Amino acid sequence: METTKPYIDMLNINQKTTKELYYKQVLTILSHMPPFNTLRRAELDVLALLMFYYNELVDKYKNVAKANSILFDKTYRSEIIDEIMVNKEIDDNAYEKAYAKFANILSSFRRKGFIVKGKNSSDTLNPKFIVNPEKVKSIKFNFILKNQ
Repeated sequence: METTKPYIDMLNINQKTTKELYYKQVLTILSHMPPFNTLRRAELDVLALLMFYYNELVDKYKNVAKANSILFDKTYRSEIIDEIMVNKEIDDNAYEKAYAKFANILSSFRRKGFIVKGKNSSDTLNPKFIVNPEKVKSIKFNFILKNQ
């Protein structure tokens, strides 16, 4: 006699994505767990953009230090701010507001450990929080139920 379990013992979900969307999807999943659960929606969006650009720069230059240097350069910040402002209402002070918001988010990342000081005391993304779509193809959760 064949016995079957009356429940699912493993859940496997395939998700189609793009390289740009991957980071938002991963961070949305992780946003319910520490330390990502300390981030607001806008911070998650900016972190997704930073991870995307970081990985693009590492692929291009094959140098982590150079990638971080460029990522936190004022010119590159402008590109990220432009990306944040896409589909937003534009008024006379829109760019200044977006720049201030971006600066506040970077300060929050420093306080929360997502940005750390690297060599030469320059800002770097904390490597323990960087995901790369070429390396991280799946996320596995092991739920450990505590006895109550």
